Amino acid sequence: MARTPGVGKPELLACVLFVLDKKGLRTQEFDIAKYNPQVTVSQSINSNHITAQVMFTESEGTLTRFNKIGIQGQEFLVLHFRTPDKKEVKLEFFVHAVDGLDFSRQNQTSMLTLKCVTKEHLISTIGSVNRGYINKTYGEAAAAIYGGDILKSSVYKNYFGNKQYSPFAGFEIRPFDVHPTDGIQDWIIPGLQPDDAIEFCARRSLGKGTPMNLFLYYETFEGYCFHNVEKLINDGLKLVEERDLVFFYKPTENAVDPVDPLRKVENIGGPHQSDTASRIGSGAFKNKVRTINLINQNFNDIQYTYSSEDRQATLGETFLVDKEWQEIFQGNDNHEMLMLKDNSKKNQFFEYIQGHRMAYTQQLTSLSCSFDIQGDTSIVPGTVCKFDIPEMAGTSGTERIEPTKFSGNWLISDVINTFDSENHRTSLNLIKDKTVATGGFPNG
Repeated sequence: MARTPGVGKPELLACVLFVLDKKGLRTQEFDIAKYNPQVTVSQSINSNHITAQVMFTESEGTLTRFNKIGIQGQEFLVLHFRTPDKKEVKLEFFVHAVDGLDFSRQNQTSMLTLKCVTKEHLISTIGSVNRGYINKTYGEAAAAIYGGDILKSSVYKNYFGNKQYSPFAGFEIRPFDVHPTDGIQDWIIPGLQPDDAIEFCARRSLGKGTPMNLFLYYETFEGYCFHNVEKLINDGLKLVEERDLVFFYKPTENAVDPVDPLRKVENIGGPHQSDTASRIGSGAFKNKVRTINLINQNFNDIQYTYSSEDRQATLGETFLVDKEWQEIFQGNDNHEMLMLKDNSKKNQFFEYIQGHRMAYTQQLTSLSCSFDIQGDTSIVPGTVCKFDIPEMAGTSGTERIEPTKFSGNWLISDVINTFDSENHRTSLNLIKDKTVATGGFPNG
């Protein structure tokens, strides 16, 4: 088994709250680390930015004195910690809200929670992208928006960039990684905030050899990502063992077959299966996109059928809704979408994206679950793990089958690390589109 580098309690190097003046200089600094805060950091493929909550109790009147009138929800916070394998993680947040205020009955302490989001979100909320792009792929445009409208904005250059205000208070530039997209385009982004503009590109991106075309814009400890989910799964399936992302749930484990404590699962949430009726009505199993060409005055139909789709990679080999059922109840195109198309413009291929992407988004969350493990900062969302849930069959004479429909490969969608000076827990949310073949009942 591979070494598990991130398991263990991180060493908090700095948790510093500060504000900036008009010249970009630090005007006040407050070391929260001395109060032993509880820090919760969340990463998700469904969120553009990392978020954090920092809860602590203070006794110096900082809540009402800091920056003259107290903590307002307009400060910045640097969270800097060292993982057990000596890797340093530094995250720079904008404090956007103060919550959970509670005062002691003896008028001695205040408890509060700082709600934070990485600083790039602040730049996005005050920015606007209103321009045309010529001869670019959507992936190239996404990288240009991040590099130009965020990193090169006047506020970012003057106040953030690679600026260091004190040994602990400062800012660094976060990297932006892009998976390849296909199709050269000419288009206009109509006055969207940078985050929304990058999402605009993600929704229209055509993957190279990945017919589901699901691109996501999100942030991990490693930086910002503009990633193709099929490519994440395809690459991740090859690295599950190497990354030591194999988890076990055995509530009745014994000394003969012990579970690695570093990968022992606790507190399972779910599993949850999606609503089949809802997915039928929204085109998850079968849909049709009809494009009407306004110039040539004709139309073209692009169909999606779950039972015969061809993905680059899946998380299992068996449909979660069996093929025979689909053939009986999903024979007709019950979900149709109409699009107008101008064939005088090049590379108009959105009809190949809309139906497939919409269906795949629903199929990818057909099965979901969550669980807690010992704290591990090396795990990031967008990676593939293996997790087996044993069959719950206690009736005498019933032999449990392995694997079950809940076994096999899963995509990690969310990673939540919660730690203080004594404890560290990691919570994972998992999703999957298909399951493993099982030895169930003959008609199962």
